[in-house]
Amino acid sequence: MLDIDAHPIRIADVAAFHRLNGYGVADMLWLLCVTPNRWGTMMRDARLDPDTLAHQQHALLIRWLWAHPGVTPPLRGPHPSEMHRRLERIFGAVLPPALFGPLLGGSVNQARGWLSGRGTGPATRRAVALIDDADDRVLTANWTEWCEHARHEARLRGLDTFQRASRGAAAWTAPAMSGVA
Repeated sequence: MLDIDAHPIRIADVAAFHRLNGYGVADMLWLLCVTPNRWGTMMRDARLDPDTLAHQQHALLIRWLWAHPGVTPPLRGPHPSEMHRRLERIFGAVLPPALFGPLLGGSVNQARGWLSGRGTGPATRRAVALIDDADDRVLTANWTEWCEHARHEARLRGLDTFQRASRGAAAWTAPAMSGVA
């Protein structure tokens, strides 16, 4: 079994997830919302530089799927703006784009676009579909767990607070401000 709690998700972990779960390439393309060319690059990197950090959205998807091995990802979920409205209603608090975007592996600007109804990338749609549930209690539990995974991944990447990631997706892979690699 792979211990992904001790380090940020690396490209080698994505390859191990693929191998250990017996998923076909087409399954991984669909799960991570990547093209065949991107998948090939990821697998080449897994061989040549296995410690390369996985893209933050892929890292969050892998963390979730690893924690929920029996889950069958739905084909579709709500638009992020719809889930955002539900989360604000459920929690009775404002969820600013500066937090919502990075928690889904995106940026503040991406979150602003989602909240204004603009389109989303496929990995964001997959994340929202995995988190969403018609039952508010299940959505609450899923969102809380997703946030824990996102904060954990950010800490492992050397971000001393998750808020630092609110500067944008680039902050996910920026050198650690705290001196921790």
